[in-house]
Amino acid sequence: STIHHSPSTIHHSPSTKKKIMRLKSCFIESFGTLSQKAYVFDDRLSVFYGQNGAGKSTLAAFIKSMLFGFSDTRKKDIDQNERVRYMPWQGGRFGGRLILETARGSYRIERFFGAKSGGSEDTFALYDLSTNQKSGDYTDRIGEELFGIDADGFERTAFISQRSAGDGAGLSSRFISLIQNVDGESVSRAAERLLSDERKIATTGRRGLLYEAEKSLSESEKRLSECLEAEAKAGRLLSELKAKDAELSDIQDKIADYRESGLKPYKGGAILSGRAGVKAGSKKNTAFKVAAILVFIGIACLTVFYPVAGAVCAAAAVLAFALVYARHRRRLKSKGYAAYERGLAAEDRRAELITEIAGLKNQAGRLEELSESAVKYEAEVISAKDSREALSYKLRIIKKARENLLSAQTNLASAYIAPVTEGCKKYLNMTTDIGGALTVDAELNVRYESRGSLRELKALSVGQRDAVLLSLRLALIDILYKGEKPFLIFDDAFAGLDDSALKNAGALVKRLSEKYQTVYFTCHKSREI
Repeated sequence: STIHHSPSTIHHSPSTKKKIMRLKSCFIESFGTLSQKAYVFDDRLSVFYGQNGAGKSTLAAFIKSMLFGFSDTRKKDIDQNERVRYMPWQGGRFGGRLILETARGSYRIERFFGAKSGGSEDTFALYDLSTNQKSGDYTDRIGEELFGIDADGFERTAFISQRSAGDGAGLSSRFISLIQNVDGESVSRAAERLLSDERKIATTGRRGLLYEAEKSLSESEKRLSECLEAEAKAGRLLSELKAKDAELSDIQDKIADYRESGLKPYKGGAILSGRAGVKAGSKKNTAFKVAAILVFIGIACLTVFYPVAGAVCAAAAVLAFALVYARHRRRLKSKGYAAYERGLAAEDRRAELITEIAGLKNQAGRLEELSESAVKYEAEVISAKDSREALSYKLRIIKKARENLLSAQTNLASAYIAPVTEGCKKYLNMTTDIGGALTVDAELNVRYESRGSLRELKALSVGQRDAVLLSLRLALIDILYKGEKPFLIFDDAFAGLDDSALKNAGALVKRLSEKYQTVYFTCHKSREI
């Protein structure tokens, strides 16, 4: 079977309006089941008919692929991967040419596709027909550049098939993302980007830039505290060192006095010499004088008066001398030993003080080095606090911006509800009589009023439901396309309508073709419009 082009019966009236986008013709080298096929499009309404499997949907897909190319999906399911679905059945170069007019001029698109996903083997060329030379007026994203909408958005609005005419799935999300645009970026995408930035900054467990900033601040504050504590400890050590120096000076004075006294150590005690020896010697002479007197008296008594008494006196004198001498030796030994002990203690303490002072100086030196780093860590603390405050401020701004963006998203969608509703009613009134009772909400949920209650579309017949969703699509097309107006493709979109409904739908398509170039595909000539 083949696709037949039925000449349009619509009469063209001259127009003084500026030139808008129009499909003129195409040539398919190989695309799915079609190979070496040429087609011409009417400026307003082009009607093609052919049996199922003749390639009507393939031709519609070819037109879209010339403008938008294929997605980068790697899915193997042919229903989700057009590159795989439309791979040439008969071989040959995968692609073809499309001639079109835009507000800028007339062009020829030549686009060919490779088998690999990702487009690495794809080629695109644009030729200006006034010069037959390559043009840079548009890129390989020509569809988006013309209509301001991506391939998915185009397919969900201007590309109307039997399968999609009654399918409202995805219209709400596309509507929201398409009408809400900030410098070329959809509000939803901008909100997602802000949420991503928020998650990067906010603390989640042990992650997030703010957590890292807090951690860095805590570490810097800890190091600074250690430096300040070292500085205080160094001050205390210097005071202690000063006291130790004073004690050492005092000990050294005592040792000097000890050495000046002439104390000389011997086993078991000490012998005094010098001034200490003179004092001890004078006491010793007195004791000897007393003992000598007693001996003289004893001898006199012994020889002159009483021999017995004299002998007793002499013995007493000897005993007294022995006792006095022994006591003198004990006193001398005790004094010498104590002085010696004090001298040794002084020497030991001096050695201890020298060791302690050396240790204190070494410790104080290390603490002073550490305390000198306090300035560095103080600067790090200030920097870390500034970083934390900057991140906290940025986080607050991001959260507020996202809240405002989402609020604006809702408000903006609501602002479009009235024109969408009116447009939907306008188109629906051309085919049915339920348009006046419709309501459309911000998520494009359509309900109709019956007996004072709002009812879901499911309560309508299949034909009525299809008509409502088609009208909703057409209303969206009027609103969403801000640049070039698109062409409309109807691919067996009315296959489920009865003859009466089809007549109304045909009238609607003809009305649409006055505003939009329309390409209409049907399975049989009897269902032409």
